[in-house]
Amino acid sequence: MLPINIDFLFIHLHNYEGIFFFIAILSAIIYLAILCKDNNIDVEVMFEAIFISLLVALASGRLFSFLFWNPKYFFSNPLVFFKPWEGGITVTGGVLGGLITGFIYAKVKKLDFFYHIRFFVPAILVGQIIGRFGCFLNGDAAGKPTSLPWGVVFHPESVAYSNAATNFSKAYPAVGTPLHPTQLYEIFGNLILLTLILATGKNEWITRRRIVWYALGYSLIRFIVEFFRSDSVKWFSVFTTGHQITIIGFSIGILLLIWTIIFDKKLEPNEARIARPKKK
Repeated sequence: MLPINIDFLFIHLHNYEGIFFFIAILSAIIYLAILCKDNNIDVEVMFEAIFISLLVALASGRLFSFLFWNPKYFFSNPLVFFKPWEGGITVTGGVLGGLITGFIYAKVKKLDFFYHIRFFVPAILVGQIIGRFGCFLNGDAAGKPTSLPWGVVFHPESVAYSNAATNFSKAYPAVGTPLHPTQLYEIFGNLILLTLILATGKNEWITRRRIVWYALGYSLIRFIVEFFRSDSVKWFSVFTTGHQITIIGFSIGILLLIWTIIFDKKLEPNEARIARPKKK
């Protein structure tokens, strides 16, 4: 996997991950727009929510990246937060920030959050799948050494190669060492979750809890994948930083599930709080 750089006038896109980051966002927005039109949802209202949530998601994703993965560097160089071209953003932090913002937006606009979020969840997963493919091409977020036939040898200029040379040089020669393609593991898991969510779309009880299944499903997927990754600091020699975050996410999902079961009637679509296309 060979990272690439594109420098044209004032445009600077570094490596596959940066390019796929924009493709992922655009694809998620387009897919969301299609879902909204198919379900008579006011696309303008949803786009406004997307814009606000996306801005917060980018900031929270970047903040999580520094606070949980490299806090010392962040506190010694706080201005690095405003240099996104140098990398550093996490999916979990971005999703969490975006969802909280979406919830607040729905409350302010008096919209039915649980009804509208059902359309956001599939779009979020589509974006994550495409984004992780960019990580794979870039060699970012790769795994530990493996002798399995599907192990991937990343390019010497990739992040995976750098991590291997730094973390495993004493155990084996970094050059040509196959690593677990953890990006593909996560893509596979997200594809299964997306398929299940779409396949159960006609079941109203399940569909109106999509945010719950997403929180539980993605947390479980990421928790499993973290055991194969090599780019996180381990706590108690077992759990990584990613494990801690996913445990929190899974706990939130459990609490949400309990709440939705107790207050099931509150999840019933409220016509007065559902955004509809504006009449001309």
